[in-house]
Amino acid sequence: MQRSKRFRDRLGANGPGLTVAVIAPVFALVGGAFAASGGLNAKQKKQVEKIAKKFAGKDGATGPAGKDGATGPAGPQGSPGAKGDKGDQGIQGIQGIPGPPGKDGETGFTETLPAGKTETGAFAVQGTPADENGLIAAISFPIPLDEALDADHVLIGSTFPKPAQCQGGALEPTAAPGYLCVYASFDSTGTGLEQIENPGTLLGEESGAGIAGARLRFSVPPEAEGEEAARASGTFAVTAPAEP
Repeated sequence: MQRSKRFRDRLGANGPGLTVAVIAPVFALVGGAFAASGGLNAKQKKQVEKIAKKFAGKDGATGPAGKDGATGPAGPQGSPGAKGDKGDQGIQGIQGIPGPPGKDGETGFTETLPAGKTETGAFAVQGTPADENGLIAAISFPIPLDEALDADHVLIGSTFPKPAQCQGGALEPTAAPGYLCVYASFDSTGTGLEQIENPGTLLGEESGAGIAGARLRFSVPPEAEGEEAARASGTFAVTAPAEP
């Protein structure tokens, strides 16, 4: 209704006559074309469209938007996009609160072997004994003992059966607290380790071990004297007595 009203307003008082004047040639064109071929050719279509546009009114104002329709189903997931550029570095965070100080550790050096701790070492000796003393091998403790060990606390761990305090071996020497255990892994003397002596005594004649080490005496049978050099080697373990 509004469009036809605007169309009439544009035509003015002469609207009806002018309308007839415009429509007459259009119908003359259209009628002749339809009569001849049953339809409009391309040129005629253009002429009709041109005349219609010339006298057509302006489009009305856009009406209010309608309500949103129902949500359609989700589409398939798209392929991942290209990797983006690296972002700027973030602001450094606030420094945390310092933790409490730790306990003081033990020093790496001790004057004597701590209670219950074990130290190990190795020995080797060879020679052609010229007297009845046999072969003497010295062993030294890396960390001194607090007290010397008597003969009852110095044992040979390579005998069978093994002493209860020396259950290790030449490859893994062990010793019970308060004991020195010696493990001979090779011995060509034929007689074996005869005595473990305290080097702190006169000539080391007292059995046992000193605070710094011990002497190992290997016996050599008389028939071996003067022959090819005898050899012996092995390991040891000493453990400081446990705290009372």
